[in-house]
Amino acid sequence: MKADTKRIQEIENYFFSQKKSYLDKRKADLSEIKKNLSEELDSQHLEKIQKIGHKIKGSAGLYGFSKLSDIAFRIETTARNGDVNTLPNVVDEFQTFLNEVK
Repeated sequence: MKADTKRIQEIENYFFSQKKSYLDKRKADLSEIKKNLSEELDSQHLEKIQKIGHKIKGSAGLYGFSKLSDIAFRIETTARNGDVNTLPNVVDEFQTFLNEVK
């Protein structure tokens, strides 16, 4: 039991130490999403945005960012649904989250 507790602590410490790197990568994702939004949105651009949202949705919880996971879910679904009117607002939420989180 003691070894299990130590291993869990090691894993938690590892993820904590990787948070900054993780968030830096999400900033690159934000840039990629904005690049695709700046183009004339077609199914190819929306699919790229959807995939980025899906990737973030799946990984954010591992780092304790449940709010980011929720935002990413909305990015994924609005892109999948082709909701080009709502998508920029959700992307703005993503940017606000990255600006506020330390």
